[in-house]
Amino acid sequence: MVQVAVSIENLTKKFGGIVAVDHVNLEIHKGEIFGLLGPNGAGKTTTIRMLCTLLEPTDGTAKVAGYDIRKQPAEVRRNIGVVSEGVDLYSDLTARENLILLGKLFGVPKNILMKRIEDLLDFIGLTDRADDLVSTFSTGMRKKILIISSLIHNPQLLYLDEVTSGLDPQTAVSVRELTQRLREQGITIIWTTHYLDEPEKICDRVGIIYGGRILALGTPKEVKSIASASVTIEFTLDKPPAEECLEYFKGLQGVMAVNSKETSLSLTVHNHEMSISRVIECLSNYHIGIVDLVKKEPSLEEAFLKLIGDASAKESGAQRRVEGEVERLRREILEAMDKIKSD
Repeated sequence: MVQVAVSIENLTKKFGGIVAVDHVNLEIHKGEIFGLLGPNGAGKTTTIRMLCTLLEPTDGTAKVAGYDIRKQPAEVRRNIGVVSEGVDLYSDLTARENLILLGKLFGVPKNILMKRIEDLLDFIGLTDRADDLVSTFSTGMRKKILIISSLIHNPQLLYLDEVTSGLDPQTAVSVRELTQRLREQGITIIWTTHYLDEPEKICDRVGIIYGGRILALGTPKEVKSIASASVTIEFTLDKPPAEECLEYFKGLQGVMAVNSKETSLSLTVHNHEMSISRVIECLSNYHIGIVDLVKKEPSLEEAFLKLIGDASAKESGAQRRVEGEVERLRREILEAMDKIKSD
């Protein structure tokens, strides 16, 4: 049975007349890495701030580690760790001194604190640098110290907001590996990022948020399938395809795009099993051999952009319908007023 770390019920936040988060319902499983993805202004940061008890919801609520964010904010804060952009360590203190300071702020007993600091430093392999000033650390080392500093009070859940932002690829990989090791320790992690290739590498499930609403939810593979049933099939042939073949492919039901260059053939299709069998049959009829065949599913980034684009198009369509209705009513009112004047 799946245990729930975060349960969100109709969570809503309004700023004046603007709805930033719109009746979100979501469950995050205990011990998973959950990616919350969305462009700027989608409601992602506002949602996280409410879950951290930094913002009071307008409506609805959520339970984090079993505690209600509205009724038990202090208990929620004791059970979460947060690493966010704009939050940094004290450069003029050593790594150990930073961890001691944070441990005291969280009220961790001294005998427990010192042992936990040693364990955390050993966990990230920085025991030999514990007494060096943070100002001497690389960006990646500072990020790792920040992550373990958020664990000093032994929280059940960790929010990682854009933790790989500004890191070189090698360091970003090491931070992702550290995050996966934390998940293996039983810590639930909510990961937000604008690097859309990352969730496929690290997240168990993702939620795409836009306009304050969850558009899609599931594993990266499930979200990709929600966004698009199309795939791209790339053929390597033993000779260039005949023009008659290319024209035939373009007319096949479900074929969205056909591209060919020398012995390379690429088709983007829906219902690919039927389409591809007919492609193979046609190539065989023209005595064109297939050297290699590769199926490429859409990336999570492509799925994300499609979902956002579809939602944006719906919003634009709805807005146009509203504007059209307003204009129709305006004309009716003007016609009625003209009639009154003429009478």
